[in-house]
Amino acid sequence: MLPVITVKISGKNNRHKQGNIPLDSGAQISLICTSTAKNLDLKGKDVSITIRKEGGEEEMLATKLYQVPITSLESGAKFTVKAVGIPHISNDISNINIGEMAKGIGIPEVKIYRECGSIDMLIGIDHAYMHTGDSKKVGNVVA
Repeated sequence: MLPVITVKISGKNNRHKQGNIPLDSGAQISLICTSTAKNLDLKGKDVSITIRKEGGEEEMLATKLYQVPITSLESGAKFTVKAVGIPHISNDISNINIGEMAKGIGIPEVKIYRECGSIDMLIGIDHAYMHTGDSKKVGNVVA
């Protein structure tokens, strides 16, 4: 289970969206759904990239590189993430019982912000500083 943060994603003309963002240390780049970028009226720079998917399949994309402002819901800290636009990142996040998960791994429930629903962005290891923090492991669950 990848860690998922819920943040405020900001765009042009005072547009904002609360969004779900997995932190994927196996991804070399960060991604944003093109629909999210369009809805926030973000302007990007034209780029061509090759994406290698699970199973080794490669796909060439002519897309855009965006500078995406995000804000932590917990601390209010602001970050700018460089993210490549792609049509779809992942299936929706399923609803899980946060209380049971938090209790099982010994983390206060108020420290877990995990909304269910669509994935708006993915933050890869190119923004490694966002992947830090305390970790706890209980059985096969790491948080």
